[in-house]
Amino acid sequence: MLLLIPLMIMIPIALSLQEEGSQIPTTFTKSDVVFRTFESIRNDIEQKAIRFSDNIYNKTYKYNESQLFAEDLKNLNNNISGDIYEDAYAGVVDSVKVEANNYPKTRDLTNESGYIPLTNGIQIIYNYENTTITNNTIYYKYRITITVNVTIDVIKANARHKETCEYSFGSLIFINTATNNNTTAEENIRTFFNNLGSKLG
Repeated sequence: MLLLIPLMIMIPIALSLQEEGSQIPTTFTKSDVVFRTFESIRNDIEQKAIRFSDNIYNKTYKYNESQLFAEDLKNLNNNISGDIYEDAYAGVVDSVKVEANNYPKTRDLTNESGYIPLTNGIQIIYNYENTTITNNTIYYKYRITITVNVTIDVIKANARHKETCEYSFGSLIFINTATNNNTTAEENIRTFFNNLGSKLG
């Protein structure tokens, strides 16, 4: 009779362990899907930001072509929209959110430097570097910094991965002032950034 008592205690413990053990592979599978989804989104955002940086590197915009730069910025904004990832992974995980982090929303555009926040958590900062004269025309050179700062939150059942991603890439653009006169060149640069603000909306 005394030998049965330990056995009676051990049976419920063994059954409990068996039940929990059967759930472990499912939990691991969900966690793996969640993490792979997070990594896929993070990589996609990073690659799109790098591609934008590469595409505008050493690009020249004429002073009256600010709409071209505005279109490049709008494409970057639209290509990293949170809605894209929500739709793409709707059947894979329960929830995907890509949210912008704490950037000021005020745009600031001047001839010397500027700040352009996009709605998707990317900010563009530009700084005047120097001027050069080529073929009797003054070109303004600007250093561009593209910074991504987003929180990616992926959920599937009871598995979740939420992480903030922040990284920056450098680039360079030139603005053709279409003149060799310094005063006119400065006026044309002012025109470029004034028009850029209106084109961005």
